[in-house]
Amino acid sequence: MTISSKITKKEDGDRVVLRLNPYIIKNYNMQDAGNAFEGWACAIRCKENKDVILDIDLGINEENIDVLRLKTEEYAGHGNGHICRFFYRVIKFKQQYDWFSVSEYLKPILNDFENYLTADDIYFVNNPPTKDAEDNCHKENIVESKLAEKGKLKDILGEAVNIGEEVYRQLPVGLFVGKKSKDNSVFTYGHSAIDLWSIHEDTISIVELKAKNRMIGIITEIFFYVNYINDFINPKCPYRFELAEPTEGKSSDSNRGYLKLYDKIKTGNLKNVVGIMLADDGDRFHPCIDQKLIDIMDRNSANFKYKLAMYHVPDFNIEKSKIDIK
Repeated sequence: MTISSKITKKEDGDRVVLRLNPYIIKNYNMQDAGNAFEGWACAIRCKENKDVILDIDLGINEENIDVLRLKTEEYAGHGNGHICRFFYRVIKFKQQYDWFSVSEYLKPILNDFENYLTADDIYFVNNPPTKDAEDNCHKENIVESKLAEKGKLKDILGEAVNIGEEVYRQLPVGLFVGKKSKDNSVFTYGHSAIDLWSIHEDTISIVELKAKNRMIGIITEIFFYVNYINDFINPKCPYRFELAEPTEGKSSDSNRGYLKLYDKIKTGNLKNVVGIMLADDGDRFHPCIDQKLIDIMDRNSANFKYKLAMYHVPDFNIEKSKIDIK
């Protein structure tokens, strides 16, 4: 199976080693083809039925690994959001899939970061929305806005998912030590957000949307978002992730529906997370992504469920796709 030229793939019997460039990890978004190890790992497991080992391209004299060897005081507020989010993603993926492991070089680095997340003397908060979702002329943003209209997303997804009556946009997914500030940021923030989300009874459905953008990184994005939200709603989460209070507004629709999410979590009435990948049927998904790959994703120790769906755009409207996903 051919993967991104930004990643080195090495066959090792019944295993495959994926080596990532640490400079790409540090400087590029998680959905970049050179960063999206989750998507490539699931594709390899699906197509080749092999175990996957994640490693780092060490370079000459192994100096490349030093890019990832952060000191504790460098986790927050030092512009290492991509790296810290990478650590979090690897830890979660390794916990949930027994066919995935990491190299001896990565193990101590990940252990240090996990010790940081579980420390007794600090806690972490998210960043609530402070204004309405942004609109622009980009196709994906236009589609996103349309799908947030009452009943539209439910029409697109059909009976596949129980979507609530209200659909909200752009839920921020930053992580901060104690309170939101640039100096306290652990993950990237700013435009880092879940495209669409909706609550039905005790379940939150999270949607990663693509419009003319077929990329393996959609797997990485939905995996991260599902785990991020679950760590705020799961009382057994080993990390001290505490939901920040709403900044303003008194209605359930204020701040992109954040108050509704906040109340649901605080009362313990939100228990499940479903991840949905939604793409236009003109371009569809990356060729490695099909229902068999989603079946691989679904076989995880956390019992998370993932779904694929497509929409159709005829004459500036949006409707359910008639194409079956196989």
